[in-house]
Amino acid sequence: MTVQPHVTKNIGYTIDSFDYICQTNISPIVIAVGPNSPFQTFAEFVAAARKTARPLTYGTTGNAQITHLVGESMVVEGGLKLAHVPFRSVADMNVQTINGSVDFTITLPNILTIGRGVRGLALASDEPMEALPTVPLLGTQGFKRSVMYSVHMMYAPRGLPPETLGWLRKTCGEAAKSTAFKTMTGRTFTIPRHIDGAEFATIVRKDAQERGELIRSIGLQAE
Repeated sequence: MTVQPHVTKNIGYTIDSFDYICQTNISPIVIAVGPNSPFQTFAEFVAAARKTARPLTYGTTGNAQITHLVGESMVVEGGLKLAHVPFRSVADMNVQTINGSVDFTITLPNILTIGRGVRGLALASDEPMEALPTVPLLGTQGFKRSVMYSVHMMYAPRGLPPETLGWLRKTCGEAAKSTAFKTMTGRTFTIPRHIDGAEFATIVRKDAQERGELIRSIGLQAE
């Protein structure tokens, strides 16, 4: 929604092609290492990534994903030497993280549920997660601009009848406040954060502008 129009020619849509119903919850991004990684803290990782002669490799699930943008933003913001390694599947990425084929991985927090010694060094979030109280926040480590989320939302092709759009927005808000929904977000390592359509559309446009600036600054193109 906010990335692909900047990297894919003739994609056929823009952020103005949709009616935004609501945002329901967000998934923070985690910087994770395998069991044999020498980095015990994020500070150790940053120090090594600045001094290394060989760029540290990091895995994600694909080029131009939000996880990839977090990594490239860390390069720009912190002067880190990193090399991106896109994987075709989460399973393959997780295996290569565990066996140390990549130096670290940028992904969703549920990678930490697989065990096998995988550790979280930092969380790209502006608030702590109850499920990960000991993982430091990326913004407090000097990387405020690199805090990005995977956003869960509802949207539709632009032009919904006003009564339909109003009903969907109202119902989404009611569902997002329910106990069942809040319980689900805890199980899925997401943070409940309901934002109604009009306000959410403004946020989407702001995100698209900022991510477009980052993409242009690093010359990112889709594969």
